[in-house]
Amino acid sequence: MNKSLIVAGVAIIALVIALFFLLSDSSSGPGELSREDQIDRQMSDPTQEYVEQDGELVDGTDTAVSYEQVLEDYRRWAKYPPNSRPLKVGFNDQIEHHWIPLEPKVMPIVGADGKLVEGKHSCLLQPLNHTVTEGQVMDVTLRCAPPAEGAPGVPIEIESIKLVRYFNEKEWQVPTPEVTPGTKENDYTYKLTYTPRKEDWGDMDLTVNFKVPSEKNNFTHTLKGHFFSSPVAPAQFRGIAGERIDEDGLVIIAEVAVRFPGRYTIEANLFNDEGPVGVSRVDARLNAGPQNVEIKFFGKVFHDQNAPGPYKVVGLRGTQDTAPLDPADLNKSPEEVEKLLAKLESTEPHRRQIPVWTGDYQTEAYKLDVFSGAEWDSPQKRERLEELRELAELAGE
Repeated sequence: MNKSLIVAGVAIIALVIALFFLLSDSSSGPGELSREDQIDRQMSDPTQEYVEQDGELVDGTDTAVSYEQVLEDYRRWAKYPPNSRPLKVGFNDQIEHHWIPLEPKVMPIVGADGKLVEGKHSCLLQPLNHTVTEGQVMDVTLRCAPPAEGAPGVPIEIESIKLVRYFNEKEWQVPTPEVTPGTKENDYTYKLTYTPRKEDWGDMDLTVNFKVPSEKNNFTHTLKGHFFSSPVAPAQFRGIAGERIDEDGLVIIAEVAVRFPGRYTIEANLFNDEGPVGVSRVDARLNAGPQNVEIKFFGKVFHDQNAPGPYKVVGLRGTQDTAPLDPADLNKSPEEVEKLLAKLESTEPHRRQIPVWTGDYQTEAYKLDVFSGAEWDSPQKRERLEELRELAELAGE
């Protein structure tokens, strides 16, 4: 078997990855996690993204790996099904799923020689959600302070605010956010509040020009921010209809009222009194009207997390995929996929967001022995393992 089998179909895989970033909004990363945790949290096989580069096999972080390591990585990842993974402290993009925290930036000033030099203030323009949904407003805070940790905020003079919606190469001006000035009582944290109209669907770019009077050099600073606006909800969560145990683990039944039929991704986190336990996802084609969606949490997750119940459902969330290319079409032949891509035309943003459910639901107090601790198994897993074993053996010759 040729080693290139590990990247068999790389052109298609690369295409899928490219389409993911083109047709959906990016999300925050998990921060500094161990290699094992990075693997555990993935909902798609990370070894499918390992490629040969300059004669070496590298993983998704461009770190050189052996074929034996690839096999071990896959074994670790495939302990759980792709759509039900452990949730751990540090998996911030899943636990704090509603926002993308940013770092303050040291703002430049004009030096004695007329060139820009590092200033004495760090400023942060922070959207408090990555997406504004129906019935909500988007709040963005602006604060400046000396770079020292815990330093108090300083007054700001906002000169101008520009907010535009963009899609492909087009831009539209949208209503300017309202400004609530910072005060000494709130540590000079200024708040910009944007209320979307029904037509304000898509990516939003925010530009704020401001001065810091205490710098006494009259220099205008600029910060930019980004968020997504989904002002018409494609569906609404009505609550949790119940739960049950099956051979795979714990099933949570979510009630959804669907306005627009189509392709949906529904996710939820599960916590117990000790902290995060698991995150699960279901991809489904939903018809219009009220219906139930079953979200399955795999049994081995509870054992490996040493997490008996009761459990609390947190962060029930969902997205409608409105991209013009149906992911199912990628299973067609390369020739058919190429023809589809040639005809691909984007005429609207590629997702709508369901407002996050904020209700409370707690399960029964399950003991761990009600769940199977067996690893996930499937024909696809066994086929992939055999392929990687052969590659590891060839590499060791």
